[in-house]
Amino acid sequence: MHHKAVVLFGIAGVILTLILGAFSIVSWQFVPIFVTVFIGLSSLILTYERLRTDATKPKEAKKHDEDISELWKPLPKINFTIAQRLPSRTCYLPQVGWEAYNDSPYQLRVRIEVHPILGGQDLHPLSDNDINGTNPYEAEPNSYVFANGCFTLPQICAVSKDELILEIRTIVEDINDPKKGEHKLVPRRWKYVREHGIWSYYPQRPMTQ
Repeated sequence: MHHKAVVLFGIAGVILTLILGAFSIVSWQFVPIFVTVFIGLSSLILTYERLRTDATKPKEAKKHDEDISELWKPLPKINFTIAQRLPSRTCYLPQVGWEAYNDSPYQLRVRIEVHPILGGQDLHPLSDNDINGTNPYEAEPNSYVFANGCFTLPQICAVSKDELILEIRTIVEDINDPKKGEHKLVPRRWKYVREHGIWSYYPQRPMTQ
């Protein structure tokens, strides 16, 4: 709760308590009235605080987006292909085939985190430093492919019958303009269709970062 709302709530409580005590000496019939007033005033204060908080959050998020847009024009974009069969190779679960493209006009330093989510449980971090956010890739502007091959998931992903989702998080940095700092891209998700052995793009809400 906001500090101002706490103060108002406390003052209202003290005042109403004193008034209630004074009038109760005269007659206890005033007790229900002042209890009702106190509850009503408290509800108004809490409602005000909730509305104030709800109104502030979008503004803060909007300001953050505007700051990012000012630094990156256009915004950086990394595209991925996730499949068991690529033109150059075929991978078998727990190996997954992938390709990554820099679809933006910047020379980027890219770190990639692969999050296998099995039955709702995130198995990140993986031991492979190339896909656990440790080792950076360098990607030329509008490059066709800057990373490809097969990465390996935990063996349980292959033998389990639970739902398997692959979430890829990407952090980029402009090599030629490091003052921009690092920028986290919107995570991408794919769902494994076990009966067909394929990955389907799955644009659901990512996990909390």
